[in-house]
Amino acid sequence: MRWRPTPTRSDGSRPSSPPGLNGRTPRGVPDPRAGPAGRYDRRVTGTGRLPTVREADVRRWLPIGLRTAATLLVPWIVVLGLSVRRFGARNLANSWVWLDVMEVAALLLLAALVRRRHRATSPLAAATAVLLAMDAYFDIWSAHHGRDYLLAQVLAYCAELPGATVLAALSWYALRWVAPEPVAP
Repeated sequence: MRWRPTPTRSDGSRPSSPPGLNGRTPRGVPDPRAGPAGRYDRRVTGTGRLPTVREADVRRWLPIGLRTAATLLVPWIVVLGLSVRRFGARNLANSWVWLDVMEVAALLLLAALVRRRHRATSPLAAATAVLLAMDAYFDIWSAHHGRDYLLAQVLAYCAELPGATVLAALSWYALRWVAPEPVAP
């Protein structure tokens, strides 16, 4: 069986070899770390391996979804701001407006971080998930019976809690982006 050398990085150095291969891969067996030109490219996923279809879809569509959610929250913030009788006074209604403003800021920042696969994605996704879950809880808790209570339940069960679940999963998923590569013994 013939062996071929492991592809080199763009700077000419060789990547660390997987255990047992001593820097070489058998002919016909694709190197899982090789980029499209046969070169090792850490920029593809940040971990030195080719992205899967799922990772590429997450990286493409999740920032769009996060920006859309933030954009859809802006009219809701305006409605809440107009419904407050004395804006700026210390009352519970003002806190909902500022909580939603924090959610918009966190969603927009998270969209930028997901697109860049930044290491701060995981903690920010977890914090934003907590914000959404807390918003759902306090919306239901503070709503009066009738139409307001029904609207709070619909928003909580159809938007805020599913969004919090997606962000909690993103927080767990994004931990791999900052994990160091395993070192061959």
